[in-house]
Order: sequence, then structure tokens, then C-alpha cells
Amino acid sequence: AGVLKALADSQLCDMKELDSVRDAKESLSDAIAKALGMGVPEADVFDAEIRRKKLHNIAEDLKGAIRVFCRIRPMNQRENDLKDHIVTTQIDPMTLEVKEEKG
Repeated sequence: AGVLKALADSQLCDMKELDSVRDAKESLSDAIAKALGMGVPEADVFDAEIRRKKLHNIAEDLKGAIRVFCRIRPMNQRENDLKDHIVTTQIDPMTLEVKEEKG
């Protein structure tokens, strides 16, 4: 119920005001985290997560922030033959870690 209320409330925020968008995003994030902590399946909060990401992107646009998009592909046969290594790990849907090679 908390996620549905936060989702509905987020529809009412002023999309031109950074503080309004941030507040809606934080409220939605908190509701999603609470629901997941109570064992609600991720599929049940999917729409709320999509809305949260949309609010995040709107907030970034309002701040004038530069966003970086990255897509990682599987290694190809040539890279496997050369014994290349995978140097990235997906932490979550919005975070990618690049491993630092020592040497």
C-alpha cells in the first residue's frame, strides 16, 4: 500500500521544480526499499521502480548534470582466445564497477 500511495503521490509533483521531483523520488525510493525489505517480490514494485528512475532522470536534467550511458557486451571469441579478462561488474541496474588491474 505504501508503494502505491508513493507512486500516486509522485504523479502530483511539479516536474519543473527540482525539490518537488527530489522529494517524490525519495518518497518512492523509501517505499520501494521498505516493501522489498518486507519480502514483496521485485516484480510487484516494477512500475514504481520505473517511475523512480524517470524521476531520477528528470532531477538530473533539472540540475543540468551530465549523464553517462554504458552498455557492456559479452566477450567475443577473439577476446577469449587472447585470454582477455572481464573487467566490469554490474553492482545494480544503475551502477557499474570497473576493476583496476594491478601491474
